[in-house]
Amino acid sequence: MARDQVEQLGWQLGMGRRRLDHRLTGLGDAEYLWEPVHGCWNVRRRAEAASPHPMGRDEWVFDYDEEQPSPAPVTTIGWRLMHLTDVVGSYHAFLFGDGTLEQHWLEVAPTAELGLSVWGEHIGRFISALEGDTDANLMRSVRIPWWPADAPRWRVVANVAIEVHHHGAEIAVLRDLRRAAVDTEKSVARPGGFEPPRTDP
Repeated sequence: MARDQVEQLGWQLGMGRRRLDHRLTGLGDAEYLWEPVHGCWNVRRRAEAASPHPMGRDEWVFDYDEEQPSPAPVTTIGWRLMHLTDVVGSYHAFLFGDGTLEQHWLEVAPTAELGLSVWGEHIGRFISALEGDTDANLMRSVRIPWWPADAPRWRVVANVAIEVHHHGAEIAVLRDLRRAAVDTEKSVARPGGFEPPRTDP
């Protein structure tokens, strides 16, 4: 059975996962929920959601709106990791599962430790299922409810790989920004340290 396409897509997805997992090393709760600007979408208790249609199965949710706001809100590391986990798990259901999925299926993780665990569980399951697939199966069409038309399964897998690289890069930048912000605060606190430029009101 031909597996060239399976191996290529698996390599792309695996590389994205390894890079993201490396950048997630040492992630703590403060970073996980850090809001770099006012009005961020984040992981919150359902009663404290800052969006009209938050996603999540139980008490904890990540902010969401069925109609994408313009401009789109800045999102936190926790939000991006839960969104990415939701993407991977949802596509798994239609590519490798029975094709049924509740809209609010994900148990959203309120802490970094739980977030890393649930992410690892779902991306690991997706990659394992792909490794057992064949090129012939990847050419078959599948119906994804939120896509405008049927698509070959390989294209859906490729989309998942793109999402992993895309959101992984965003998470890496947020970690860099958080570290720089903390370093700046420490510098300001030291005598003779950094002082931000003054601006007129």
